[in-house]
Amino acid sequence: MKKLIIGFSLLISSTTLFGQDKSYVITDEALVGDISIYITAIEKANWDKYRIVDERRVITFKKGVKIELLSANEMTEKGIEINLSKVMKQSPKGIYQPIFVLNNNGFIIEQHSYIEKRK
Repeated sequence: MKKLIIGFSLLISSTTLFGQDKSYVITDEALVGDISIYITAIEKANWDKYRIVDERRVITFKKGVKIELLSANEMTEKGIEINLSKVMKQSPKGIYQPIFVLNNNGFIIEQHSYIEKRK
């Protein structure tokens, strides 16, 4: 019984320790073939300039994968390192949000679409 309790507590603490450094949540895997490729790229990227002080932000990839970035306040509470000078104070205004693409080399590229006004 004692071994079971020790094993269970180790399991709980290890999942807590490994879960603490996540600065995002995957909310939609969008039927991509291998989500681990996205996870690797997401974890390598610095998302601080896309974060908002007190609310989460959804990032959408071209193939439909969606992640939710933790707010700067949540990261601070969890003890996750963040550059607060890059964080946005409020959600970006405007209709057009960038789309993110996972490049063949494993890097994430931010794409913008612009509509020209007719004269």
